[in-house]
Amino acid sequence: MLAEILSSFSGAVYDLKYLALHPLTTIATLWVFWRLWTFTIQPKLRPLNPPMLPYALPLVGHMISFLWDREELLSRGSKCFPGDAPYAIFILGLKYIVLRKPEDVKAVWNDTKSFSFDDYLRAVFAGFNIPASSYIAAFKDDPAELWHGDEKDAPYFVKDNPAKKRYVNLQDGWMKEALQPGKKMDALSGIFMGHIEHLIPVYLSDPRVNIGQAEDNGEGQLIDLYKWGRYVLADAGSKAFLGSEIMDIDPDFVQHYIDWEDLSWKIPWKYPSILSQDMYKARETLVQVFMKYYTLEPTQRPNLNWLFDRMQHEHQQLGMTLHDAGTVALMVLWGVHLNTFRMLFWTLAHILSSPSLTEAIRKETSSAFDPDTNKFSVPYLTNDCPIIGAVWNEVLRLYASSSMIRSCVSPTTIGTKTVQVGDHLLGPFRPMHLSTSIWGDDALKFDENRWLKDGAIKKPRGFFPFGGGHMHCPGRTLAKQEVLLFVARVLKNYDIQPVGDKERYDGTTSIIREDEMRWKVPGVSKKHTLATLNAEQDFPVRVRERRN
Repeated sequence: MLAEILSSFSGAVYDLKYLALHPLTTIATLWVFWRLWTFTIQPKLRPLNPPMLPYALPLVGHMISFLWDREELLSRGSKCFPGDAPYAIFILGLKYIVLRKPEDVKAVWNDTKSFSFDDYLRAVFAGFNIPASSYIAAFKDDPAELWHGDEKDAPYFVKDNPAKKRYVNLQDGWMKEALQPGKKMDALSGIFMGHIEHLIPVYLSDPRVNIGQAEDNGEGQLIDLYKWGRYVLADAGSKAFLGSEIMDIDPDFVQHYIDWEDLSWKIPWKYPSILSQDMYKARETLVQVFMKYYTLEPTQRPNLNWLFDRMQHEHQQLGMTLHDAGTVALMVLWGVHLNTFRMLFWTLAHILSSPSLTEAIRKETSSAFDPDTNKFSVPYLTNDCPIIGAVWNEVLRLYASSSMIRSCVSPTTIGTKTVQVGDHLLGPFRPMHLSTSIWGDDALKFDENRWLKDGAIKKPRGFFPFGGGHMHCPGRTLAKQEVLLFVARVLKNYDIQPVGDKERYDGTTSIIREDEMRWKVPGVSKKHTLATLNAEQDFPVRVRERRN
């Protein structure tokens, strides 16, 4: 008996010596044990925890897959775990619980005691390189305690805060006041839409947008549709919120902003600093412009929007430096510009791809313009044009790719699964927007008629293009106005025709003719974006003024 024990012990010692002398074997053995524990044993011991989607590298987890192709990663998760129960992914030491049921997403939105948005906000502040010492005060319960000056000079977060809300919550309220329907938004909208109308023809001749004369493809000019909308909206939005005075400081402000925005997807996902130097450099160029702008006397920047004026004043009263206040201004402008131009591109691309749909919307929206003054009616465009409204909704359904993000601050459950403090919740909306159980077998197909036919659901289950809960995007109404006005104005003033291959439309609706030949709309790019998908290729169009 003793001999057998000694023999076993001797064998074990030999095995340990073998492993010590062969580090690759040791690593492989430890990796196998880790895999067995993480993806086989632990799920059986803790069946109420959301199952973890297997990954190969400890600590790194799904980071590479998430950054490379988020859609493919989520598709793999759905295949690995059939059904709609939550499952988990792992990114750089953080567990994200992926929600697939609309009801689960709504439950998280409604449970503000168990789930918080603060971690995401802090990550964005940090992603913009704002030091924690500057933004930590924004999360304190009673910001009035931070003020030690005279009462008559007290900032709004002191004198206009009877409920003693945190600064971040006050700021959210100011954004809603400025961007949701009301007197402030109506005034802003009038300025914004006026700039759009003025800039539409201006950028037709801009070399960044104009591809050249269309001699080989008929009359008119060849235009990059994506860039046309992007430059017009970025320019119009910057002037509407900041005034043209910002261009006096930096005549290339719009281009500098676009250069930075192309890299801004790195911010919320904590992209490694060593790989983000280009983004930091582009951001600093803009922050320096804001700093110069904010040092101007108020009389020298009379067109600064109420929201930006209020925030830059309050941020500095909160203790932020001028540099930090300029950085936050860029954050807000980012929120204004980030997705609307992509929605405009997809809306125009799908309309222009169909001759019959183009004519139907041209006819429908023509009544929004006064025949004598040529002035437009925003209420008419948004309330009395069901066809373009249906196209807008279908574009949101197919191309909005934002997600609900929260962190758990109190143990709770979602359905039958437990959620622990420190877990992060990720509710990607696009899989719900493409779900055949919600939208039918043709869920992947663009069909504006699904919003027009008799019995169409006005508020479909699982349709969250602008998020929801208390973080419901406050700029959603203004974004729709921008897109619909741009579309209506260009269809009224120009004949626009895509340049490219056609395909036969396999269906018929009350608008589109049977077997109509349509131009191919580009597919979706795998390039990183934050909330709206890009096209995988250009969509050039021929543009000429309408003769009638």
